[in-house]
Amino acid sequence: MPRIISFLMLPIVTRFIVPKDYGTVDLLTVIVSLTLQIVMLSIDSSVIRFSLEKFSDKSKIVSNAAFIIAANYIIFATIFTLLNLFLSIPYAWFFYLSILLGCVNSILNAFARATDHIKLISVNNILGTLVNITLIFLFLGPFRLGTIGFLLTSVLSGVFFTIVLWSGTKLHKFISLKKLDSGTVRELMRFSLPLVPNGLNWWIMNSSDRIVISIFLGTVWNGIYAVSYKIPTILSMIFGIFYQGWQLSAIEESGKEQFYNNVYKVLEFVLFITGSLVLLVLKPVIRILVAEDYFISYKYVPLLIIGTIFQGLSSFYGVAYLVSKKTKGAFFTSIYGSVTNLLVNILLIKFIGLHAAAVSTFAGYFVMWIVRVIDTRKYFRINLNALRLTICTLLLLIQGFIVIFLNRDHYIVHTVIFTILLVIYKDTLLSTISFSKKFLIHDKASMV
Repeated sequence: MPRIISFLMLPIVTRFIVPKDYGTVDLLTVIVSLTLQIVMLSIDSSVIRFSLEKFSDKSKIVSNAAFIIAANYIIFATIFTLLNLFLSIPYAWFFYLSILLGCVNSILNAFARATDHIKLISVNNILGTLVNITLIFLFLGPFRLGTIGFLLTSVLSGVFFTIVLWSGTKLHKFISLKKLDSGTVRELMRFSLPLVPNGLNWWIMNSSDRIVISIFLGTVWNGIYAVSYKIPTILSMIFGIFYQGWQLSAIEESGKEQFYNNVYKVLEFVLFITGSLVLLVLKPVIRILVAEDYFISYKYVPLLIIGTIFQGLSSFYGVAYLVSKKTKGAFFTSIYGSVTNLLVNILLIKFIGLHAAAVSTFAGYFVMWIVRVIDTRKYFRINLNALRLTICTLLLLIQGFIVIFLNRDHYIVHTVIFTILLVIYKDTLLSTISFSKKFLIHDKASMV
């Protein structure tokens, strides 16, 4: 939901906030997300895991989880206050409130899922989106609050999410000091702590670029890059929907390699076709979507698109660790990607500027995909068509070259490449259409 909001808000945000201020907001958000992971220690995952057990004492679990997070927040607030005395950290109030609301909302979300309040979460997300859009429009438009307005929107939206979830789950009825127990605290921590490095690892993959850009190039360029990063959200959303179903199906169909291969073919087809289509319409869409100051952001999208494709492919292979219950493998294989991402970015940013961030993102996900392809062979074997994958990647790189370096749009070339991709994936396309028809016929028949 946050990705959808940020994408939909681009026309408003880029017309009322200059790149420097937007870069500052993005940087603050990235630092908050890192700090929140450290403060939370993935305790929300413990709440879900232990609350779903049969005969679990949900009150005891959530009370001890709340105690851990409250203690962590007090430690954070103390350290941050001391740092602020010496460094005079800008927008310190935003850090205090964002981390507090982030902690509370994480526990509320986890508890809502554990107690089967899925509809409440959905309604909350929809209403929260409307609140967010309204506040952004008011604070950036009529009130002209700029950066402060953007940060206030984030905080007030967080307050709204908290009120709705707290009221719906009635969390206060479950939290009790009498339920505090050192044994439960240790058990929750024992489960959650190993998850922290994995979360930090993904933060490096997805967000460390913003820190590097802000240090070496400044927040103006970080604002430009932040807009570029929003465009691959289209691919991420498509894969996110697919991934939720794929996780469950992979477990249910465990050991059926033909099923895995069929799913992989469809995923590869959808990602490359969608990526090519986005590159085809990229420039005209960017012209409509963002203000003139941000138009140059289109140059950094192509490699981010291709990087997102390999993120999706590597996540597909990552499900093997879930099915085999060898989740440490997911962490260790992702380390290769995050280290590659960080090193390439730092080494190249002085020479090729903002392109280094896009190159490093692509390189990081590509390396992680290769490592997982090799490592997961002990769990399942995908009939990978290396020649097809190489050709399709090269075709998208050609589209990317046209977008980045040629002044003319060359829609004919883009259309030809898109058509070639359809021909390459002809069999997968036809089988997908055939399956969809059968599904629709079956669905209609079941309604009769």
